[in-house]
Amino acid sequence: MQRMHIEFGQTVSSERRLAYACLSMLVAIGAFSIFYYWKTTQAVASLSALLIQADGKPPNRAGTPVTDARQDEIQQSKLKAARSVIDRLRTPWPTLFLALENSTKADVAILRIEPDAGHQEVRITANASKMSGAVAYATSLRNTGVLARVYVANQRESATDPLHPVQVVVVGQWASKDPQTGDHANQVSNGVAKW
Repeated sequence: MQRMHIEFGQTVSSERRLAYACLSMLVAIGAFSIFYYWKTTQAVASLSALLIQADGKPPNRAGTPVTDARQDEIQQSKLKAARSVIDRLRTPWPTLFLALENSTKADVAILRIEPDAGHQEVRITANASKMSGAVAYATSLRNTGVLARVYVANQRESATDPLHPVQVVVVGQWASKDPQTGDHANQVSNGVAKW
């Protein structure tokens, strides 16, 4: 009996299938990111338009009598909510992430980042192998110039973990350069944060 060689065509390797799957996932994530950015930009524009219209009185809808005092109260609450949302959307994330990257320590792991636009501060919860590492991390964050008044607000040692890591909460206020003095100073105007 004679051997016969049959070639059925080229088969796609599993690595190539995986590459196609990863590429399609990256395209989907990119499309989602662009869509989310577009929606966020629209939200900021509509809230900014609401703030601009705040000086004039909104037209009263037919059939809904509202007193001037009540209407002013409603308008003020809407303005406060709009300012709060705009302040949260204006959080300088790239600057903060760059500062966090530049102050990275080998013995500190970031667990949570909580910005508070109203108080112009950020709370960073992290695990450190020793308290001295946490203090060095806070000092390094202050030296980046992005955050001012950086301090360790809370600390707790884990007694159950055999390595006994220290969980700390580092708090820092946003800092921005004062154009006249060149110093880092927090700028707040009429309750609205400026970064």
